[in-house]
Amino acid sequence: MLTNSTVTFVTNSDISAGPPGITIYTQVTYSLIASVAFIGNMLVIFFFWQDPKLLKKSYNILILSLAIADVLTAICLITNPAFVLGDAFPYAEKQLLGKISCFVIWSRAFLFQLAYFSMYICLALATERWYAVVKPMKYQSTFNKKNTLLYIASSWMWSLILVSSTFFQVGYVASNPRNRRCKWLANWADPLTRNILAVIQVLLRMGLPCFTMLVLYAHMLYKTRKPSVASAESRAKMRGNITRMISATSAMLIIFLAPSQINFALATTGNSRLDTKVHHVLSLLVFINSCVNPFIYGLSNKSYQHGFQRFLCSFCNNTTRKTYDFVGAKRTFTALIREPSLRFSEHCINCNSNMLTNSTVTFVTNSDISAGPPGITIYTQVTYSLIASVAFIGNMLVIFFFWQDPKLLKKSYNILILSLAIADVLTAICLITNPAFVLGDAFPYAEKQLLGKISCFVIWSRAFLFQLAYFSMYICLALATERWYAVVKPMKYQSTFNKKNTLLYIASSWMWSLILVSSTFFQVGYVASNPRNRRCKWLANWADPLTRNILAVIQVLLRMGLPCFTMLALYAHMLYKTRKPSVASAESRAKMRGNITRMISATSAMLIIFLAPSQINFALATTGNSRLDTKVHHVLSLLVFINSCVNPFIYGLSNKSYQHGFQRFLCSFCNNTVRNTNQLVLNRREIPADRITVEEINLPETSSIKMTHTKTQ
Repeated sequence: MLTNSTVTFVTNSDISAGPPGITIYTQVTYSLIASVAFIGNMLVIFFFWQDPKLLKKSYNILILSLAIADVLTAICLITNPAFVLGDAFPYAEKQLLGKISCFVIWSRAFLFQLAYFSMYICLALATERWYAVVKPMKYQSTFNKKNTLLYIASSWMWSLILVSSTFFQVGYVASNPRNRRCKWLANWADPLTRNILAVIQVLLRMGLPCFTMLVLYAHMLYKTRKPSVASAESRAKMRGNITRMISATSAMLIIFLAPSQINFALATTGNSRLDTKVHHVLSLLVFINSCVNPFIYGLSNKSYQHGFQRFLCSFCNNTTRKTYDFVGAKRTFTALIREPSLRFSEHCINCNSNMLTNSTVTFVTNSDISAGPPGITIYTQVTYSLIASVAFIGNMLVIFFFWQDPKLLKKSYNILILSLAIADVLTAICLITNPAFVLGDAFPYAEKQLLGKISCFVIWSRAFLFQLAYFSMYICLALATERWYAVVKPMKYQSTFNKKNTLLYIASSWMWSLILVSSTFFQVGYVASNPRNRRCKWLANWADPLTRNILAVIQVLLRMGLPCFTMLALYAHMLYKTRKPSVASAESRAKMRGNITRMISATSAMLIIFLAPSQINFALATTGNSRLDTKVHHVLSLLVFINSCVNPFIYGLSNKSYQHGFQRFLCSFCNNTVRNTNQLVLNRREIPADRITVEEINLPETSSIKMTHTKTQ
């Protein structure tokens, strides 16, 4: 299987310089990302250029190097034929220059080299913070200017070494047209070498720096939690703006870079393909990180914020002064250009309105979309099956935990968590039985037209699958509100969150989530003349463009915007209140720091992160600016359903009560299984020895060991 899988690494014998995963939309998106990254990070560079005294601090030197790397990323992104330029790239005629172009530019080696360089700069920043907090006496000698610059240079060289293997994976076909001469090599090495290299790459590019950063931050937290060990200065540094800013930058880089690196490692082993839509979506995440960093600096650190403001204000003042001078000298020229510019703006508005009207045509590729959609393959079916299995087992464990100890349901938050677990179990069942995700053509389609229509509207449309996701969103909103009352309004908690009100809220959330998916039924059609497994389809022009646009905005607001904003506002208000000792009681602060609050906030955050991209994509599809049942759509849907698996782990990891409950249930289950099996073997003693299996012979021995161990205790 491993040997054969290398054949599928490359779709054709040559991959175009403008890869198949790239469209006009992705080119525009990459261009916007590059522009924002360039402007934002140039602002950071000008901030240091205005005040060079800041570079006396080692962390500022490292942040400057990070900003320069992000600016270079933006330039490489714009000039690379695989992302923006495509066939417009000036390809070399000569073979030697063509080969250099393939290895250096088309391979994107230097683009990702900058990403790995950024990763190791973040590691240096984490180490710098660790020394500042844990080893302040050694800080000056370790992080002087010379050592910092030496580390930056060595990180640059090391990141070049990390991408060196990419040059062996790129080939050049001189006989092809100029813009089709570069290609990815499938069998550039034997399978064993590729597998070993993939593991080493993931470890050195991601594993080692990420693990080290996590260990450093964890150790800092551990040390500063002990007043006897950490000084007041160390604790202040740990809570300081610089530490928060650096940790946020590191976290964002890990989140955005990790999926792309795992995908590239799979491609190296031959288990995935490059230049697909999924590959480009993951690459998009890597480059989005370059835009995010300046916003992190500005939002988390007032020094940077004020510096940006000063620079922008001075720039605006200079521009305004020059404009006034220009207008005073050139009044006639201004009057002449005014009228044509107005006509040009009117022409742009007309073009945009025509584009909006015509965009609905591209909503559906064919006249009918199969019940097993084109974005689904055997890999996605297996992935969905695994997700459904893990979600079902994990959430059934949560349900059995409450079934074992029904007294826990006296607490309103436990009732809400139980309803969330039931919703996740139902999601797993719907996922397995849905033809659009797992069953495909194996689904038992109805022969009769009425049953076929019902099947299309109820099952194929996935309305109830996503209804469960919206129900979970509003349950998380209820949990956030419950925590807000417990922390901010403890006197009104009992009257507001009694059992009756909680059950009423769950029922109303269920009904409300059904209303939120009701528009889906209008977007699904049924073609009786098609084969049974091809009768369901998405309707492109189910309503006029204006109605679809209005509905898309309303859907995003009600499904995501309103609950997310409310949750964020509630948690922010809780933090604000508990930060003031004069306002919040000790009990309120304890509740805010408690396991339940942490667990609920983690559950809410994960749901928002996993559900938001899918909802934005569906809103774009509703307006006709995107398509359903594509690979990107299925990747985003995959994130939604992964959330159902994550919740039981969050409960177990963040709350010891749940953790011990899971352990008790699993231990009792295992003990009962062993006891029943041993009893079965003892009852079968009279059976001839030649009919007893090896497992049955071994079981009494394990039983006797267990009994001896119990007596010893």
